[in-house]
Order: sequence, then structure tokens, then C-alpha cells
Amino acid sequence: MNAVIATPHQHPKWSLRPHHWGRLDAHKIRIRIILAGLCRTDIQSMTGQRMIQEGRILGHEAAGIIEEIGAHIQHQSQIKGLEVGCRVAFFPFLPCQTCPACLSGERIDRCWKPQVVGMDVDGAFATYIDLPLEVIFRVDQTLPWEALAYAEPVAAALSALEVHEELTEQQSLGLLGSGRIATLTERILVEIAGKKVERIHENTPCNSLDALIETRATEATLKQAIDVLKPGGTLFVKSRPSGTVPWPHQYLVYKRIRVIGLHYGDFELGLDLMAQGTLDVRDCWGKVFPFTSEGIEKALEIEALGLETEGKLFFKIGVE
Repeated sequence: MNAVIATPHQHPKWSLRPHHWGRLDAHKIRIRIILAGLCRTDIQSMTGQRMIQEGRILGHEAAGIIEEIGAHIQHQSQIKGLEVGCRVAFFPFLPCQTCPACLSGERIDRCWKPQVVGMDVDGAFATYIDLPLEVIFRVDQTLPWEALAYAEPVAAALSALEVHEELTEQQSLGLLGSGRIATLTERILVEIAGKKVERIHENTPCNSLDALIETRATEATLKQAIDVLKPGGTLFVKSRPSGTVPWPHQYLVYKRIRVIGLHYGDFELGLDLMAQGTLDVRDCWGKVFPFTSEGIEKALEIEALGLETEGKLFFKIGVE
């Protein structure tokens, strides 16, 4: 039983080592991880760009099989269709249960102060992960493991559907950014929402669009976003950079730009869209690496090259 542990004061900043899981908390479910995806956030943690607590188990995009259900949530688990031996995916943000969104019963992705799996609590680059009932979802048992481990990026991209609540059909929409998350976001807007989307490039005219979604925030991309927006336009901020990004405050004020944050869409909806075949993301998947130090190093080497065409990389952690 192994886990990838954060070692922020050493080199490398991670270590694959044996780990012991004790008795299961009576209010949690233990999942045996089958497949885990390597995310940009994980790479930042494993390369020292993002500081993580010493000893924390990393990883947050994964899927597996229920190994054990806590004694105090047996009945609730049955109601939700969760039982030992079934395939599950999980949303990697644990709701605080104290913020207004949680207290009013909104979706778990609406929480204002979540704990992030693999950062604030132990993650999924491991043989097992213990999680609360509310973030675990039974899935179509015929979906491939790659789809289940890819459910988190799909949910992140589904947040783009919220533009419908803010824009009219006549308003133009642009997408700024490149790479897998930009491609997935565009696909959802076009194929699921039926929205016409313009990809922003260096020759996109200034003051030409009513709204824009950014998928990778830097000082330069934010400046470009405001350039191409019409005065009074809407900037949807979607990315979550590891560090502080200089914010063009005066420019935003001068052009009267409205800013709206996009966090996550409905996690269950993403699973349903993949199960129905409405959203085909198979071309977004890349290689599967063994869960060994050598396999992890190889995946990190590929990601370091910045080859977005490689697709999402996965680690094969367990077997059915």
C-alpha cells in the first residue's frame, strides 16, 4: 500500500512510499483507487511551485471501488446507491458545511470555503482514500476508468454553461487560452450549450466581443482579454493559478468591465453526459503510467515539455 507524499523541503518535492491506513472514520467511505489523473495543480505541488504541507498525500483526480463504508453512514449510503464493490468517482472539494451556500443546501461545488483533496486533506495518489459521503457518486458501471478519473476536469469545464445566465443569444463570446482545459471548455460550449465561440488570437480586434472566458490567467492574458472586450463587456475568470497574478484594476474600471468567477459545474451532470455519449472526451486522454517512481517521473517529464497534445496522463494504481 503506497502513496505519493509531499516533501516540500527535499528534492524531489514528492516521494512514493509505503503508507498505512488505520481504522475508517465512521462517517466516511474508503475507496480503493484504480486510476488517477495527473493535473496541473499536482504538477505545481510536485515541482515546488505550490507549497504543500509536509507528509500530505497528493492527487485529486481519480476513481475507484468502494472498499468499506463507515458504520454511521450505512443507511445514507444505501439511499445514494453506494455499496461495497461499486465503481465511484468523487468531487475533490470537501464542503465546509458552515458557509451560506452549504447551509442553504446548494450544490457542493458552491461552497465558499472548501477543503481541497490533495492539498488541504490527503489525496488520491494512493492505494486508498477516505472521503465523506456527500462528495462520492456512483457511476455508470460500463464507463471506462479514464472517463471516471476525468470527471473533475469535465465538471470544471461545465462551469462555462453559466454564461447562459448572464448573456443573451445575440451577445458574442470569446475563449482565451490554449491546451486541454480550453479545448474541453470550447467543446462543452459548442456541443452542449450550442453557443458560438470565437477563439482569441493575437489578431483579434480590440473592442470586438461582448464577453470572454479566460482559461489561463497571466498579466498578459488578462490585459489581452480586456483589450478585446467591448466597453461594459463581461470577463469570465475561470483559471486558478498557483500564485498571485497582477490584476489590471484601472483598465477594468476605465472600460467598465464586469467580472464573474466560474468555479465548477454540476459534477453529476458531467458523469451523465459521458455515460449517455452526449459528451465524448476520449480524445482528451493520454497514456497510462505504472504507479511507480519511474512511471511518475516519466509522466512529469512529459508534462514539463508542455506537450498539450499528449492528453491527460494517468497512473494505474489498482486493479479491479
